Amino acid sequence: MSELVERMLRESDNQLAESLARLAAIGSGDPASFTGAVLAMEDAAELQDIDVAQMEVFDASGLSRDNRVSAEGLAQVLMAAAADPTLRPIL
Repeated sequence: MSELVERMLRESDNQLAESLARLAAIGSGDPASFTGAVLAMEDAAELQDIDVAQMEVFDASGLSRDNRVSAEGLAQVLMAAAADPTLRPIL
């Protein structure tokens, strides 16, 4: 899984990003859909104490024009990744 995430980030592979999020959704008991993927991502963010209340996310690839993440929200994600050794490789 870590190799797939690394590939997704290195190549900016939007299809792989969406597929991985849908797999996470299935693992969380959510449907393998855009909605399920977003729910899984929000759950993962909340486990890292990232405030998702002011984020609007509609897909995992980041291609939706309706996605809205503030600079503060992005900073929270980066700080969480920096603080967690298991997430640090995504930086």
